[in-house]
Amino acid sequence: MKNTKYDFESVTDRKNTNCLKWDLFDDDLPMWVADMDFKVAPQIQDAILKRANHPVYGYTIVSDDLFDAYINWWDSRYDLKMSKEDMAYSIGVMPSISSMIRCLTEENDEILIQTPVYHVFFYVIEDNNRCNPHNPVGKIWSKEDLARIGDLCKKHGVILISDEIHCDLTDPGLKYNPFKAEDYVIRCLSPSKSFNIAGFQSSIVHTTNKDLLDNIKAQMHIDYNK
Repeated sequence: MKNTKYDFESVTDRKNTNCLKWDLFDDDLPMWVADMDFKVAPQIQDAILKRANHPVYGYTIVSDDLFDAYINWWDSRYDLKMSKEDMAYSIGVMPSISSMIRCLTEENDEILIQTPVYHVFFYVIEDNNRCNPHNPVGKIWSKEDLARIGDLCKKHGVILISDEIHCDLTDPGLKYNPFKAEDYVIRCLSPSKSFNIAGFQSSIVHTTNKDLLDNIKAQMHIDYNK
């Protein structure tokens, strides 16, 4: 792939770097994990090096710059309006979903997932003693399909968790359709897949339902501080 701005040509050997993709199993083609081998954009590497040059690595706060980056990205690309008050920082999508399961359901409750699906979705449900139609199979849901799913959720009192971390990875000419911001929708967001920075373990939970967000924040505080 020729690109005058970014390097998609160089081959980077990641073996023996504690790399989950290449060092966990002896696989010739480790296609089981959504982790690209392209170099990160130079701007990302420069920002990391700039911060690393500061000699103190103490506790930090989550700055408004992070929330603004999410707000501006989703507004400019998907016309989805978000505010900082509707967002919570998290250490990852799966830890977020695990916390949501614990605070929004009871043991032996039923949780619907859509297969084929990321296998950890099964584990996080079963490990929380909950029972068992989308991530990632390359499908872009139409606005009509999303509206129909939304109608069913509202009719049956279902809370919908939408993992949207693969949203930017589409074929040329195609555009992702996000779920509308509704009180029953909880959105999980992260730049990890789009920019190949999953090792940062950083994500956002977004919902316009204040009660849901407060409950999720409280549960994440408990889970992350055990």
